[in-house]
Amino acid sequence: MYGNISLAIDNKLHGLIKKLDIQTIGRNKLLSYFKQIIDIIKRNGKRWPCVTHINIDITFEDEQNVILSDEQIANFVEESNIALPNINKIELHDGYCDTNASWLNKLVISYVHQTAKFKSIERLALNIPAFSQNLTYLHMYVNFEDTPPLPKVCTETLQHLVLDGVPPNYSWNAFINDNSKVIKFTDLKTLKVFYGRKIQQARADIDFRLYEFHFPCLTSLSVYDLHNDSILLSQMKFPKRITSLFVPGSFQSICMLLKQKLQHVERLSMGSLDPEVLNIPENRLCYMQLIRKICKQESLCMRWLYDLTYKEAESLQFPHLRNLSIEGRIDLFKLLAVLKNATKLQSLQCKTIHIIHGINTVLKLSYLKKVLPMCLNLKYASIRLLYDESVINDAYTFVKYMLLSCTALKRFELLNLNTEPLRPFVEEYRDAYPHLSNVVIS
Repeated sequence: MYGNISLAIDNKLHGLIKKLDIQTIGRNKLLSYFKQIIDIIKRNGKRWPCVTHINIDITFEDEQNVILSDEQIANFVEESNIALPNINKIELHDGYCDTNASWLNKLVISYVHQTAKFKSIERLALNIPAFSQNLTYLHMYVNFEDTPPLPKVCTETLQHLVLDGVPPNYSWNAFINDNSKVIKFTDLKTLKVFYGRKIQQARADIDFRLYEFHFPCLTSLSVYDLHNDSILLSQMKFPKRITSLFVPGSFQSICMLLKQKLQHVERLSMGSLDPEVLNIPENRLCYMQLIRKICKQESLCMRWLYDLTYKEAESLQFPHLRNLSIEGRIDLFKLLAVLKNATKLQSLQCKTIHIIHGINTVLKLSYLKKVLPMCLNLKYASIRLLYDESVINDAYTFVKYMLLSCTALKRFELLNLNTEPLRPFVEEYRDAYPHLSNVVIS
């Protein structure tokens, strides 16, 4: 870092520095680095108003912290504010930024009133009444029992919100700005909520279950609730159109989604559920109701096909599906059942297709002479096959079947299968299937 600063100063380019990116081992070295930076600034212009962004990443904790007196901390913070007056973006990344009652905590607080972006997943005691009215990006870890609650957040200007470690009894009182029972995030575009363990200190002076959450401009929502604790989804009012909705984890979240009016989601991703939960008949019925509901979307990221039986997969209809991404392991026959009912599909990505012995008995080479078209609009496919050497012929049979049946295919990416044996096959079948001449196989 200092080599870069010295190089900039030697070439009289320090006035162009906008971001200080500090990576260090331990808080003691961080303090030393900061003091050196302030000294450099004092010697070269006294203040660098162009620097607006501080990014700190500490790895490993010091065995013994440097203890500064209150007067030393106050002087250091004052010098820092003079040298770097326009800091409006602060990021404290993974590591050991335990900043309770420390010089770094005081330094952060001195800038919070003017920050537009604030990120910290460490223990912070922000003993101030509110964040800046200009705050547009906030990423915080909130599951500390001995840490004061968040300062008030202006929900009218916030555009991106990420909350880590959220306890199910979290009150959301930092976002309540009036006596209304509606918490409205006027301009919020992205919301990510990672639920963690329940804490003893519930701060239950405000019961968030009495509130509705309105997100009129939301485009991307991720709710990670793996323990069936949160009811947040049931209290949310969705906009008519969401670009990305990611809800892995719990059956309760699935049931809440079913009750929501999901008018249009461009990309919806759900996780695979506990088989014991899905073995309960009423749970499976609810699950399939949601699956059929979301199959009406234009773009899907599926992690749940593994949970379905072949008949369930075969019964699904995808009237509008154009982009399909399948994550996790999927049985080949379930995939084919889905593809036959996705007539408008244009792009397919599969991370792991499980090849089992016996495909050749269903998709015989002789049968390939009269393959019926499938996915007439599919132009791009990228797949990774899971197989061992005993079923490699079955893997090639499946690939050949895809090549012949997807007549609009332009590019076919095979991530772990040698494509050389396919060359003579393409030459042999080119006359019967002219579209093979237009396919790039890689």
